[in-house]
Amino acid sequence: MLEFYGQLLEPEMRGWFLVVMFLFGACVGSFLNVCIWRMPLNESIVFAPSHCTKCNAKIAWYDNIPLVSYIVLRGKCRHCHEHYTIRYFVVELITAVLFCGITALQNNSDYSFLPIALTTTAVLIAAGIIDFEHGIIPDKLTIFLLIAAGCLHWWINGMSVMFDFLAVAVAVAAVTGIIAWAGKIIFKRTVLGWGDVKLLTALGTAFGLMPLAGIIALSAVLGIISGVAGAVKRKEKIAAQEIRYGVFIAIAGITYIFFRDWFSNYF
Repeated sequence: MLEFYGQLLEPEMRGWFLVVMFLFGACVGSFLNVCIWRMPLNESIVFAPSHCTKCNAKIAWYDNIPLVSYIVLRGKCRHCHEHYTIRYFVVELITAVLFCGITALQNNSDYSFLPIALTTTAVLIAAGIIDFEHGIIPDKLTIFLLIAAGCLHWWINGMSVMFDFLAVAVAVAAVTGIIAWAGKIIFKRTVLGWGDVKLLTALGTAFGLMPLAGIIALSAVLGIISGVAGAVKRKEKIAAQEIRYGVFIAIAGITYIFFRDWFSNYF
């Protein structure tokens, strides 16, 4: 299977493969929209049929084609004509572009990174948006990434490598868990949320210790910049700002996937 991936990344097949990955990414983005809407409400993301969030009417398959249906229907429900949020279209488009871009950056000798990169990107998109909108990171997302990353490492590199990455996850969970617990006691407020701890643990399983260090460093810088900007805008103390760290973890994680060669020079 991995050799087949390598063949698809050869120059003569790459163009078609990128088109396929764009379309695949749009479909994944459509599913992520389901996760983003339903997970905070504890609704099933598998068994409940697609329906309008306004009138609850079932959405037919031809009205559920990624990107196309939103444009054709002008962002409205066919039944009640209420507008859907533009986020549906944006998530599908961003996921499609990211999947295509990540694939384009891989070469035929480095194809083993692609399955882990795409899986992690999908989870980070959903986790980042949910945290931005609701201030939570669903356990279903982080547990899925943890299991999927472990299985992919097993499939790609074997059992021993999988255990190495799982050992990293245990270490990350311990260290970040202590930081979250100690911060709560010392500062009397949430310094690092447990959702953030779980997401960082899952990323440690996906990428390993040193890449995770780079992701943490970048996400911390982004979080500080956001906190300072918020404090200046609202004329409040930085400590009073609510920083939804999962958003910055997601941005930093996707940035690492695109620039991992650069990250490797420093971490």
